[in-house]
Amino acid sequence: MRQDQEWFPRDDSLEAPGVVEALVAEAEQGYEEPRAQFLGKPRDEEIEALRRIVFRVSADLREAAQRRADEEGRAISDLAGEALREYLRRAGAVRETSHDS
Repeated sequence: MRQDQEWFPRDDSLEAPGVVEALVAEAEQGYEEPRAQFLGKPRDEEIEALRRIVFRVSADLREAAQRRADEEGRAISDLAGEALREYLRRAGAVRETSHDS
């Protein structure tokens, strides 16, 4: 319901005054196109590439990472992924890819 429209209590009743009229008026105005876009199921390679790694860090490291992510306009997961790629690249465990900076 748009902000400029009157709000009705959620009592699960169409008996409340004005509810039916408001619903009719809303339907007569028409509805906006849905904003969600439905995409097909991702390929298996994409699913595999998006696997999560969950690990714990100290509060101060978490706070520092959040500050850095905020400064760069990025997510902490981006910073963590970049750091892990760099760590493994230096150890020779992975080769440089287009994902590396």
